[in-house]
Amino acid sequence: GVRRRPRRETKGGIEMIVNRRTFIAKKGHMDEAIAMMKRIWAEMDPQRRVRFYRSSLGPFDTIVWEAEYDSLTEYDKAMAAVDPRWMAENLPKWHAVTEAGGANEIWDVV
Repeated sequence: GVRRRPRRETKGGIEMIVNRRTFIAKKGHMDEAIAMMKRIWAEMDPQRRVRFYRSSLGPFDTIVWEAEYDSLTEYDKAMAAVDPRWMAENLPKWHAVTEAGGANEIWDVV
């Protein structure tokens, strides 16, 4: 079944935030980029609830990743905890399968 978080008392009606990142896969690299993205996030933050999407109708070669955080403070802490050596090792591999561009958005879940 669908796993739902228990409803909490909220401040201003905001239950949590979602970080939504949109990427553009290079032609012929969609499956590789998705597999890499799943591996990367499993290594970086295995307890985080994340979702991955690929375009079916809409912009071509688009991949979306979403992760939930209890607050912007939690998001900031998670981003600050990423090891720069890990990034230096993995970013070139990621850039080899994706195009420049995309988006990085923060959404309030209400």
